[in-house]
Amino acid sequence: MLWFEGSIPDAINLAKQRGSVFVVVITDQDDQSAQLISSWEDDTVSEEAENCCVAIQVDAKSEPCVQFSQIYPVVCVPSSFFIGENGIPLEVIAGSVSAEELLKRFSRVKQMHAQQIGGGAVLLEASGPVEASPLDGTAPVPAPAMPVRSDTESAAVPQTAKASLSNTVADSSLPATVTPAENASSDHAAESEGNLEATVERLTKKLEERRGQKKKGEEEKAIKAEVERRKMGKDVLDLKKKQEGDRTKRLLDERNKEKAEEKAARDRVKQQIALVSSSVSHVCPT
Repeated sequence: MLWFEGSIPDAINLAKQRGSVFVVVITDQDDQSAQLISSWEDDTVSEEAENCCVAIQVDAKSEPCVQFSQIYPVVCVPSSFFIGENGIPLEVIAGSVSAEELLKRFSRVKQMHAQQIGGGAVLLEASGPVEASPLDGTAPVPAPAMPVRSDTESAAVPQTAKASLSNTVADSSLPATVTPAENASSDHAAESEGNLEATVERLTKKLEERRGQKKKGEEEKAIKAEVERRKMGKDVLDLKKKQEGDRTKRLLDERNKEKAEEKAARDRVKQQIALVSSSVSHVCPT
């Protein structure tokens, strides 16, 4: 089975260019999806699909499936959507089916698709013989040789010729009836093309919106991460400053304590010297 490898909008454009049916097969990782893919991979089904379809396989959990389901609701997985020229589903197959059943659905879808894109052509073909009017030719039509007739027969000739001329003139006006059919065919083709273009435009718009939302979410996530990083950096810096302040205070306290101990030691030495001097003066009076 030759699956289209690009995006859904690209597949729609290719189907439009080829005049083919656009097929979307929604699958998952379950047994029914595997059976459905096996049916699609059947040689006969593959050959039939390649002749009349542009088929794309989409994962049920993927972003393209979410976008597709916003236009064509996906109520069952697996599912197969056959979408026609005007963007309207021709057939939707819910669940897994056999290769034989797929071929039956193909036959019905091809008939419906042919009616969509060939309805105007059928009308023109049906009206084709009217265009072969004797008055359309440029070469003169020779008058038939007329035998000698009696008076009664001669009187009847003008009436016959008049009736023939009336019929010829009436026939010559019939090709004008082809114009409404042509207009209807042109209008139908333009409407189908407009519907398909509108579908492509909606899908493209949805895709752009999703991309914009994703980009915006990523930007918001990046901003949030940057704010968290800066907040964490500020907290770490504040912690370092606090630790440095505590260390400085501890060093000052230790220095002040050492100074106080040194001063106390000097005071004790001075007191001891004073006591010794006083004792010496008492023992040896002058």
